Amino acid sequence: MIKIPQEMKESKSRVSFASSLGTFESFKRRNYRYLWLGTYSAAFGVWLHQASLGWFVFEITNSPFLVGVVVATRNVPFVIAGLGGGLAADRFNRRTLLALMHILISIWALLFSVTILFQLAKWWVAAIYAFVNGVMWSFSQPIRQSMVAAVVPKHMLPNAVALQTMAFNINMIMGPSVAGLLITYFGVEASFFLQSFAYLGMSACIWAVRLSESTTEKNLPASIGENLRLMAQYVMGSQVLIALVLIGLVFPLFVMSTIQLMPVFAADVLGVDARGLGILMSAVGVGALVGSLSLASLSNFSRKGSALVTVSVLVGIGIVVLGTSKGFLFATGILLFIGICNIVGRVLIQTLLQLHTTDLFRGRILALYVMQQGFTTIGTLFAGALAEVLDVGTAIIVIGIMTVVVVLLVVVFFRTLIRTQ
Repeated sequence: MIKIPQEMKESKSRVSFASSLGTFESFKRRNYRYLWLGTYSAAFGVWLHQASLGWFVFEITNSPFLVGVVVATRNVPFVIAGLGGGLAADRFNRRTLLALMHILISIWALLFSVTILFQLAKWWVAAIYAFVNGVMWSFSQPIRQSMVAAVVPKHMLPNAVALQTMAFNINMIMGPSVAGLLITYFGVEASFFLQSFAYLGMSACIWAVRLSESTTEKNLPASIGENLRLMAQYVMGSQVLIALVLIGLVFPLFVMSTIQLMPVFAADVLGVDARGLGILMSAVGVGALVGSLSLASLSNFSRKGSALVTVSVLVGIGIVVLGTSKGFLFATGILLFIGICNIVGRVLIQTLLQLHTTDLFRGRILALYVMQQGFTTIGTLFAGALAEVLDVGTAIIVIGIMTVVVVLLVVVFFRTLIRTQ
């Protein structure tokens, strides 16, 4: 019997462990690399937009209320336009649709940049820009997400979805920083000008994706109503899909609304200025990056449904603890934890939706996930009203308790989710 030297055993073990992590496994696929680069470019544009639009509106109005109105107008279309994008993804060529949509978004950002440059943009012009941008962006998202399954095999889907999310999380940190520099040295119009090129980058990368088969052109019913009926019938026929849709609402309604309360919490409870608020918000972004990178590394674990329930309960507990905190460093650590749980939960929902959906319905089912982002506005209004009636700390505690209760109710009525792989 030949003995293997101990050094070789240890080396083999290290290689085996590294390969089992497979953090960047999906990058082995050429088409996925181009899709990821396109997503990264578009995500950079999105976070430039997020940082610049509110700044511009406040600069010309000095009204926090109008800032909220303009920002909210971008989220409203997600409920309707997202579903339209899902229907289109299941009927037409996804690659062509996605590239064309980002060309339109690019042109729209360029036009808005010009209106700012020539001092033609008022707050209501910004609201129109935000609304149309929201329509086009939410329409494009189910198409982009459904393309992931077309460029990687099924066993790579968890890793591919996590890496897609990581592209957004990196830019959650980088985008606002670049926007701040552009606004400081060149004016806010420069940020929107750069956004235009970022969206064009998405189109260029998508045109480079080569698909061996048409991912669409299916014999779907012509009627929108009939398509919606079939989608509803498909979802209602699966306890897993129902549970995922319901738990998916927890994150925009409760988690994101808590994060939206941070400016008030920072000032009234923690007593910190804008720099302190920036650190608190950065903690959420760093947590999101850590969470998505961890999931990309450990994406092939079993019992994903059980993991989803666990992080959903933990994020609720984290929100409760945040509401009780009085110290800045402690609150920063809790927000880091909430950022990790939030992104892990969101990625697991996307992954499970992809794994438990056939390609015929993929666009429409993923549209349900995109539509849920529109509920962020509802959650923010609810959280703001609650903070008006109670103090902000108590409001956050109540939101955290509601998060845990909703998740546990879903588990009670849809126990299949716990066993979902």
